[in-house]
Amino acid sequence: MAKFRLTARAFLGGALCEPGHEFELAEGELGPHTSIIDQHERVDVAKDSNRHPPVVRDIPLYEPVKPTPEG
Repeated sequence: MAKFRLTARAFLGGALCEPGHEFELAEGELGPHTSIIDQHERVDVAKDSNRHPPVVRDIPLYEPVKPTPEG
């Protein structure tokens, strides 16, 4: 399991956690994230019926914790 640190307030396991909270994620498991619209809906001006959905990008709300050298 890898260790991560929150960079923003987020819900983890049903509890609201503050930035700086450290947690573990299993391999392949996704942590909290926010989604932003990268590109809005595009409309083909020749045919209004040809609409394309917006492009969405997920931004993680956590960063990996770097291991500290043990002394």
